[in-house]
Amino acid sequence: MTDDYRTQQGRILSLLQSRESVSLPDILDLRIANYRARISELRQQGHQILCETTEVGKIRHSCYRLVRQPRQESLFGERHEANHSLVS
Repeated sequence: MTDDYRTQQGRILSLLQSRESVSLPDILDLRIANYRARISELRQQGHQILCETTEVGKIRHSCYRLVRQPRQESLFGERHEANHSLVS
């Protein structure tokens, strides 16, 4: 786990890392009132998180995907991307 699970950001990030796609009800189950702000903060940190919306009849379904994690510096000053791409 790359972030502290006890933080709201950490709980969302952990959930996104554990699955290919996370539905909005699954995020709401975390009981984070302002989940959009936490996802926005994760994006500002460099996490590429996509929100996909589909309509079934008149009902709209949203799900989130973690496409890429932010770049990290190695001990030697080299930068590499922590790629956790879930796209096959």
